[in-house]
Amino acid sequence: MTALFDRDQEKDVLRNATLVWESAKKSTLLEDLKAWAWEVGAKAVEDRAPSAEEVTDEVEQALRYWDIVWKPNVDLLRAQGRPNAWIEADVKRWKRQRQERRRELIGQATD
Repeated sequence: MTALFDRDQEKDVLRNATLVWESAKKSTLLEDLKAWAWEVGAKAVEDRAPSAEEVTDEVEQALRYWDIVWKPNVDLLRAQGRPNAWIEADVKRWKRQRQERRRELIGQATD
């Protein structure tokens, strides 16, 4: 959660305050904050940015294209005589990079 404040420095008055909930899931804390805001006369506005679940298909398609370029071809590497330890290291590195790419794509899609 992030809080943004707009203050009038000369009058030392708060003009506007915004709480930004940065999670795909709603929690009881969020619901309590919305109820409190309503009680004190503030407005609660929800931004309809897509959740992680809503962008899964797009992310998976992007990862399929990413795999075409970056996934090691184990059979070809073995046929070329590459040592198994190197192939395993390549696959492990690819899996780690793929997870990083997944997180990046989900972040871009939900921003």
